[in-house]
Amino acid sequence: FSGPDFEEIDNRMIALSLVRKGITDATMFDLAKNVLQPATALYKKNILLMRGRFRPVTHVHVDMIENGKVCFLEDPRVKHTNVEVIFELTLKDLTADGKISDKDFLDRAELLSSLGYTVMISNYLKHYKMVEYLSAIAKGHFMGVILGVYNLSTIFDERYYDNLPGGLLEAFGRGFGHNVKLYVYPAIDVDSGSLLDMYNLELPVHLKGLMDYMVQNDKIAPIRNFNEKNLHIMSDDVLSKIKGSAKNWEEDVPYEAAQAIKFFELFGYSKA
Repeated sequence: FSGPDFEEIDNRMIALSLVRKGITDATMFDLAKNVLQPATALYKKNILLMRGRFRPVTHVHVDMIENGKVCFLEDPRVKHTNVEVIFELTLKDLTADGKISDKDFLDRAELLSSLGYTVMISNYLKHYKMVEYLSAIAKGHFMGVILGVYNLSTIFDERYYDNLPGGLLEAFGRGFGHNVKLYVYPAIDVDSGSLLDMYNLELPVHLKGLMDYMVQNDKIAPIRNFNEKNLHIMSDDVLSKIKGSAKNWEEDVPYEAAQAIKFFELFGYSKA
């Protein structure tokens, strides 16, 4: 919507409403808050996708996307002048207590935009559906997906694919076939406190062969360069610190994000 009668309308909220009502499956916003059509903005692009809640975005998220991008650009199938980096949120990630908070949505969109990233909102809860959707737009161009090691564990969970006749194998074939590669970021094991990566992630015995296949056929790789000092940062903990007026939350987020949170009073932050 444009024109003098619509100056108070935020077109991002209109686009979110379209996704929420199932009228469209995905929408995007550029740094100037303009609504983009994914089918146009990403057509025949080398797409690098990172999914998450980003509530708020932290040093870990930035480390993941920047080091994942380095890995992505090293692949000879990627044309450096044809790359689109996307931060993607699913409707489930935008939901709190069963409802989508408009304020919360705008907070996250503003924060990611302040760091120079393009935002996508989609109805695709499962990774393979999101990748399948983007692959049709990329038209055979190479794609990358950055994810944390705990999300990788979810992808290998067979219960995740009960809706498919072919189960997990069908999902992997549809979503992680030709010209798609996963880049896995490590984490601190919540039980042992040691480093957890794609190589020491515990998988059911009957699925280890599938992991080996993915590795040997260059469909999955670790993000080897990462800042281990940041791995303790958890978005939920940072959010609690912000809401609780703790003093040290700024240490966990990029400087630009901290300034935006304080200036716009995002995520429950109060200047008072």
